[in-house]
Amino acid sequence: MAASGSPTEPSRQGAHGNTEDDLRIRQQQKKINNQERETPREYLGRESHYVWGKRYLLHVVEADAAPSVELRPTRIVLRVRPSTDLERRQEIIDAWYRTLLRDALPAIVAKWEPIMQVQANRFFVQRMKTKWGSCSPK
Repeated sequence: MAASGSPTEPSRQGAHGNTEDDLRIRQQQKKINNQERETPREYLGRESHYVWGKRYLLHVVEADAAPSVELRPTRIVLRVRPSTDLERRQEIIDAWYRTLLRDALPAIVAKWEPIMQVQANRFFVQRMKTKWGSCSPK
């Protein structure tokens, strides 16, 4: 029989007053924080990039011509002027991704509007500071 005011279940507190659930959560957080992260992009040949969820290898061609990006069956061809720095290569690839998305959005919106019974007045593409779907505690 339990004494008045005491819980009927045994306490699940650890040595430092943490519950077992708290300890499991902290272990899981540590495991997630220690996972290997995607390396920063260098925009060099044979680097993996993704388009619509499919992996492509980057092929960099240096030529004295206007920069361009071309999607081929197994690779993305990035044409840049010799000595184009990393920042400029990133700008070129980002602009290309935006164009792909802008071109695809009207069909995607048209497909989903009737299914969701909504109408989009407008849509736009913007660079996110955090990964989509992530949240901050504040």
